[in-house]
Amino acid sequence: MADKAEQLRSGDILFVQGEKPSGLYMLDAGTVEILSASDEYDGLDRGIIMSRSKRSASFRARHSSPGFPRTSTGPYSKSVRAVTDVSLVKYSIPRRDPGICRF
Repeated sequence: MADKAEQLRSGDILFVQGEKPSGLYMLDAGTVEILSASDEYDGLDRGIIMSRSKRSASFRARHSSPGFPRTSTGPYSKSVRAVTDVSLVKYSIPRRDPGICRF
């Protein structure tokens, strides 16, 4: 179930590569661009990562956001920035209790 709707203005950053995931997103309206920087910049300031990033793709409404981690605990592999004003829906990532084994 969706947590909440979010709005971004053109130029706003949704997330930066290397950051821990805060949710999964469905783009409802607008366009975002996918940016990638060399792994050597991971963990540095967001501004540095974004200034060293190159555009690798763009997506319009009704696409799921790329750049998701391979697992819900790994870092984002890409950065996402709004090209136009954007409306999206955020879905929380379920956190599992490490003491419970699930098959």
